Amino acid sequence: MCVGLGGGGIQMGRNGFIHHIGGGVRVRLSGIDLVFSPRCFQGALELDTTQAHPEKGEIHQWILPGGLCDVNGTIEIGETKLAFAGTGMRDQQYGTAPLLHGCFGGHLILKDKALIFRATDRIHVVTAEATSLKIGSEAAPRSHQVHSMWGLSCPRELKLTDKVLLWNPKIVDSKVLRAEVVYEADWQGERAVAMCEIDAGPRLGWPIVGSLMELGTGRAR
Repeated sequence: MCVGLGGGGIQMGRNGFIHHIGGGVRVRLSGIDLVFSPRCFQGALELDTTQAHPEKGEIHQWILPGGLCDVNGTIEIGETKLAFAGTGMRDQQYGTAPLLHGCFGGHLILKDKALIFRATDRIHVVTAEATSLKIGSEAAPRSHQVHSMWGLSCPRELKLTDKVLLWNPKIVDSKVLRAEVVYEADWQGERAVAMCEIDAGPRLGWPIVGSLMELGTGRAR
């Protein structure tokens, strides 16, 4: 069941997205209940990350509704409920393009700044600091040297901006259609960990994989 709520919110079962007092949003999803409160009010950024056939009306858009946020709430793991307080950003992807294209992306979040990137034919980088939200773009890396158990690949080293470098990738989860990777990161001398994801959309076109996905969707219905 999906129910629209006053103020632009939406509720689906226990999950929901609700506009919160003060310009923030409350997100509830599978044991997660978090409020994102923006540190500064800046208009949303929207990027066109379409990779194939825009002439057919097949587009893919990426929206960042605001900049850096204070994030507070709770996270449930089994029967344990943990309080959470930290820094975050929000983004949203939508479009009419089919899922048959790959994508590599991730995020790096520090106490007073954050970065999100998506790489298709180019790397789209968005950085957020205390009072700013900026877009950068450069050619995607051509050399892929680290491979997952299922053959998905990611660059061994990635320079996202002149200030941010990722290196030493470690694949922490590998599936046929997706792999999760962690990188060591340096942002102007500040060390951190970047969480990244490889999405192998083209594999949905493989006969066996496509049939299994269709079977799973049928059972879910």
